[in-house]
Amino acid sequence: MIKNVLFFSDMGIDDAVALMYASFTKTINIVGIVCSYGNVPVEDAVQNAHFLIHSLGLNGVPVIKGAERPMTGEIPTYSTQVHGTHGLGSIVPPFAPEGQNFGIVKSILERYHGELIIVDVGRLTSLAMAMMLYGDLIKKVKGYYIMGGAFLVPGNVTPVAEANFAGDPVAADLIMRHDGGPISLFPLNVTNKAIVTPSMSDSINRVGKVPRCMTCFP
Repeated sequence: MIKNVLFFSDMGIDDAVALMYASFTKTINIVGIVCSYGNVPVEDAVQNAHFLIHSLGLNGVPVIKGAERPMTGEIPTYSTQVHGTHGLGSIVPPFAPEGQNFGIVKSILERYHGELIIVDVGRLTSLAMAMMLYGDLIKKVKGYYIMGGAFLVPGNVTPVAEANFAGDPVAADLIMRHDGGPISLFPLNVTNKAIVTPSMSDSINRVGKVPRCMTCFP
């Protein structure tokens, strides 16, 4: 069964890998990418998303500009020492169009109705905004998969805090109290390690040999 996924991200290296994996999986249909501040400023996240969807052949997937700062009102800090100046390591994406208006999220919720899954692997501000703005529609979302929190392991920004939850604890609290579809939470102790099998490595290698324009946009 095809899963329609609205992908929320701050588009650093880890999120880029997640998007690539999703694009290679025949059962996942990416219907939109909501970019926010986090690993990099929102403008860089939008640029990275445009670069990736073009490189992966996902043309037509809307890139939506999300939150610029957390609901706490604090000025965000960025993880350039981990993800690079622009968020994709040493890659500097070419100039890209601005992200589409956040109101596109409402259209996606209406279009896919009860057959939409939300995956959020970045700061949670934009998803919290969607819950406040489109409450009746978002209650019909089939399920949420959220990367955040830390249990039984030290945090990665403080001894007790993980970056996505610590970056906007107000938004995280709002989402975890949300009365809607089931939430699957993937904390730091789950996401610190990833198992790449030989068959997965071979598959990535085969896809990587497909010629693509990595430096231009249509």
